[in-house]
Amino acid sequence: MGNYRNKLRKAGCMEVAVNAGKRSKSSPDNEPSHLNIKRARHAEVNYLPDLPQGHDASTLEQQRVEITEEVQKAEKIVVDKKMQMTFALRRNEIITSPSPVKEILGRWPALRLESQVCAEFQRITNQNLTNTFYAELDRHSFRLMTLYRQRAAKTGKTADALAEFLRVHDLQVRMLMSMTYSVEAILTFLSSRKGARILVSQELRLDDSCFQRYFRLSRCRFDDLLSHVGGRISLQDTNYRYLSIGDSFWTIASSFCVGVSTVCKIVPDMVTAIWDCLVEESMAVPSTDEWRSIAEGFEERWNFPLCCGALDGKHVLIKAPPNTGSQFHNCKGTFSLVLLAVVDARYCFRVIDVGGYGRTSDGGNSAFGQALCGGTLHLSPDHPLRS
Repeated sequence: MGNYRNKLRKAGCMEVAVNAGKRSKSSPDNEPSHLNIKRARHAEVNYLPDLPQGHDASTLEQQRVEITEEVQKAEKIVVDKKMQMTFALRRNEIITSPSPVKEILGRWPALRLESQVCAEFQRITNQNLTNTFYAELDRHSFRLMTLYRQRAAKTGKTADALAEFLRVHDLQVRMLMSMTYSVEAILTFLSSRKGARILVSQELRLDDSCFQRYFRLSRCRFDDLLSHVGGRISLQDTNYRYLSIGDSFWTIASSFCVGVSTVCKIVPDMVTAIWDCLVEESMAVPSTDEWRSIAEGFEERWNFPLCCGALDGKHVLIKAPPNTGSQFHNCKGTFSLVLLAVVDARYCFRVIDVGGYGRTSDGGNSAFGQALCGGTLHLSPDHPLRS
């Protein structure tokens, strides 16, 4: 491969420019030895992918301009698709005519989005950026902890959040060094620290991005939701965590230091409270004017006239509840609940029907189907198609 690489380099192949020269003392063409240069990874090679089939530089440039407009509209799905399509154009610009980062971001504003940074890293390296980052963070955690302790020693004081973080880290280190700590001892320690609740009340509220990742809600939206349902859950601790990750009840119980049976009661009560308090505000059945607006959106965006929504259902696999017989048994031989939803032209849910038995066909049997047949959905009257 070394000789073949040199032939490609001499022929002007830019893909192997990083690997120029043999890594030996007898390098060709009097080139300096590369013994002290690490062997380039695949991600470090100046990789220039081919343009997508049926596209040239001019059509991809038009796609780039459209990406700028879609970023302003926050159309994530469209941006993802167009960024994937224009990857070859972007790589060609970066490799053949390197520009300052500010100029590149000006031409490709989508690269300012966290999701697109991760996607671009995946395209170039075939690695997950988040996993790679956390793996490196774990590798350097000991040195980071040393740095934190030195900083605390110099200032003469340690913040409460940092002190709690250091105590938890010390416990983890002791567990790794000596596997004599029982599960009960760990849970007792977490209980004394109030489990996950201390994270919610202290550390997470100090960082908006961490709060967003933990709850899938911003602090403002979280507080707004709490203001709606707070009266109905005032005797409960915050359990939005289950709704954000769908974890098992046992894991949630361990994190919040409560019993599994308590979680089994709190989570359904929480879901019911959220639905009852927000259904009229966030998921009310559209009015006649709203149905008409949805139809206009389908015609404008998708060239699909007189369409009031896109309808589909999904079977969600479940463990058969006790004493239910074949109620949840579907045609595929599994047990499931039926989720039925209508979305508008921008993929937003407008009507949902959740909880149908798996054995029951949603056609004509759902509450939505009955309302549609009964004429209680307030749909606009019939209109002729435009010529």
